[in-house]
Amino acid sequence: MPVPQEDTIEVGLKELKTALTQLGVNPNSYILADGSGLSRHNLISPEALVQTLRLMANSPTASFYRASLAVAGESGTLKNRFITPNRVILQAKTGTLSGVSALSGYVEVPNYEPLVFSIIVNQSDLSAPKVRSAIDEIVLLLNRLRRC
Repeated sequence: MPVPQEDTIEVGLKELKTALTQLGVNPNSYILADGSGLSRHNLISPEALVQTLRLMANSPTASFYRASLAVAGESGTLKNRFITPNRVILQAKTGTLSGVSALSGYVEVPNYEPLVFSIIVNQSDLSAPKVRSAIDEIVLLLNRLRRC
């Protein structure tokens, strides 16, 4: 009689949680129900995303990871965003659901150290384009940081 196999979703979630814990991400800062970016049952804090991005930036696979992200004004979901006279050097991942808009990634600020950020807007009454515009304005402000 065959031994019942653990549900593949459960196996995947267990592996993902183990990997995040090994990276040093606080296991209390996220809830993974199915690992889908389309499910409202998966919850993650901006802090957990920043922790993950920082840890990935220092991992042996950092260059592969960074190469997988969209680049502002050049590729992916950021191809038509951040097209400004002062170039924004940004690699990030977008996220959108009804009433939710997010942007998390790395921004290379001139005359400042690189920044890791995560902005998540949830349950907004504004349209998705208006929320995206507000998020973009925040990133543009980050790009203007200067040393005191």
